[in-house]
Amino acid sequence: LPGLNEKTYSSLFELLLHLINASLSLSRPHCSTEFSNSYQKEGPYEEVLWPLESYGKLLSIFQSYHIFFPRRFLFTVIKSSLLMVRLSDCQLRECVQWRNSQHSQIGTGRDSASAEFLQPLVDGVAVSIARIFSFCNLIKSQLNSDKRSLGSSYKQTKAIAGLLYCCEGTQETLHSICQSQNLISPSVSKS
Repeated sequence: LPGLNEKTYSSLFELLLHLINASLSLSRPHCSTEFSNSYQKEGPYEEVLWPLESYGKLLSIFQSYHIFFPRRFLFTVIKSSLLMVRLSDCQLRECVQWRNSQHSQIGTGRDSASAEFLQPLVDGVAVSIARIFSFCNLIKSQLNSDKRSLGSSYKQTKAIAGLLYCCEGTQETLHSICQSQNLISPSVSKS
């Protein structure tokens, strides 16, 4: 990209984090009047799923290349991840409410109330939470092993602990929803 250099890439990356969080906060499940391949695959939750996937990819990029970012940027990513976890929890609850309010259309091929559409959403949130757990554990181990590389501070350590706590809460929400909706409960790896 023209104009992208070592001084501007962290700003662009931060903008992308915020845009993905904003996209997730604005996304809503929908009923489709047309039975497209996309709807058949991801169902009414496709708008909710893509920000989760995109955020995970950005988080992976940061994990791989964090050395090229300013030290202060770690706290920005932690705060953004905390917002992503909270938004994921909220969206999950709202999507279940939306699903439960839909009228069953069994036999039409477009049953928005079907559990088969809710399962990919649950799995998507679980994958997102697992990536954030992985990110936290990687950063914790790096903060403990090399205090100079990431600029270890009490503020960062506390923020990571808060993020892990929030992830565990969303994990509990996932299991609760899976039980109440007769879905397969995904295992969220904390490593």
